Amino acid sequence: KKLCEVRVYESRVTPEPTQSPTASPTIPATIVDIKRGEDTLSTEQLVGILLGCILATTLVVLIVVFIVWRRKIMKDRDAQFERFKQRLQGAVPLKSPRMKTRRRSSATSDVRTTTYVGGIRFYNNDTVKRVKLLGRGHYGDVYLATIQPESDEEEICESKVVAMKAQKRTDGFSPEMMRELQAMTAVPPHRNVLELVGMLPFGDKGKTICFLTSYCEMGSLDKLHKKVDMVSPSGFKKVALDVARGLAHLHRIHLLHRDLACRNLLMKADGTVAIADFGLATKLDGPNGSYHSTEPVAWQWTAPESIETSSYTLKSDIWSLGVTFWEILTRGERPYSELVNCGVPSHRITKSVLEGKVKLRIPENRPYAVSMVGSCLNLDSVSRPIALEVLEMVDDIAATAKDAKEFLSRGLTVEKPSAMKSSHNFTNLDYKDVANLYAEQTVPEGNKSGKMKFSRKHINCEGTSKIGGRWEECRKAESDCTNTTGGATLCGVASTPTTTRMASTVGVHYQ
Repeated sequence: KKLCEVRVYESRVTPEPTQSPTASPTIPATIVDIKRGEDTLSTEQLVGILLGCILATTLVVLIVVFIVWRRKIMKDRDAQFERFKQRLQGAVPLKSPRMKTRRRSSATSDVRTTTYVGGIRFYNNDTVKRVKLLGRGHYGDVYLATIQPESDEEEICESKVVAMKAQKRTDGFSPEMMRELQAMTAVPPHRNVLELVGMLPFGDKGKTICFLTSYCEMGSLDKLHKKVDMVSPSGFKKVALDVARGLAHLHRIHLLHRDLACRNLLMKADGTVAIADFGLATKLDGPNGSYHSTEPVAWQWTAPESIETSSYTLKSDIWSLGVTFWEILTRGERPYSELVNCGVPSHRITKSVLEGKVKLRIPENRPYAVSMVGSCLNLDSVSRPIALEVLEMVDDIAATAKDAKEFLSRGLTVEKPSAMKSSHNFTNLDYKDVANLYAEQTVPEGNKSGKMKFSRKHINCEGTSKIGGRWEECRKAESDCTNTTGGATLCGVASTPTTTRMASTVGVHYQ
């Protein structure tokens, strides 16, 4: 402790007698005598001073480290933008490859920078917040997220709900993601096409790039068959109009989707349907252009000529559109599921489809869509309608049951359904062809599962099949194979008058 002794003295100065009477009066003087004691510091004070110095030094070091780390992150992000810009070159129109708009926040008085690459907005990680996982896919995960306004001058005054699609790979863009980005940036805005809101560097050092798209609250159509009316004339017409409008918009700029299906159609809260998932999309040179690719596709929705030749045109999308409409009208049944569940190889099924032996059939209580869907599933791709013509046909669909009856009365005929109401039409298949399709597989005795193998010995065209009700009754043809189709052409062997044909097989029941 520092001890101080302070003594105060007061004195008067008396003037000398020789001074004049007008001299200054006596001036009091104060003398302060300060006597210092010995300087002493306790151990606690020394420890406190030492800790304060350590904390101050640590704080300075942390600030320096943060500044260096921040600069490195910005440098990595700049390098990423440059790589991204190079990959976009020639694919996405880059009027201004790198544009920054500076905005000042009135609350924090800091300057934020919004980055655009080729017109695509890049958001900062601190402005996008993940809420929950919506689903997982082969190439990435989809999250529900919100975008927070960056400043008072921001166009978004409130938090905006979006869907965030993050790819799984972290070493750059996957080919599918690059194609999807190219497609979504090439499409002018349309209410029936999913909107690209922006992009977000995500994950370690921002190596993972996320898509931010508009959020469709209802989800994909393949999850809505039992929740939303999409099979009544009015319900189907509403959904089909949205899908046809979206596809017509894509085809107007010669964009080939190649993956149309209910799983890639999203419904918003107001019932509007938008086309999504452009991972297989590509832009053609013109309306008659084609694209060659051997990469895997969902063959049940792919045009048979495209599977055979690996060549895709805009008419390939029309076939997929027809299968998608069939999927809606059958409340989510999977195309050719009966054959697939019984072990028929996909190449045999597609070959039979291409030969016209296997066809998708509209349920008998959906007459308003038979003609339109049938035209989309025309084996002759040239004869298929274009998207605008499909849009006109959908627009002509009767909206009420009464109109549907009048529609039938104008001469539209619907194929008579089989007893079990199969969703597939095998009328042109001979029973021997069916046996060949199933590759002479046998069914073990007592096997009652739905995934049964099929062989010729299980067909009894004199009555019913021997698979315990799994297959429909075989009905006799009006004449033998020789009289109807020229014998060996259809049956594959010399025909006899007792040879009969299988009408159809069981697979799906409709209420």
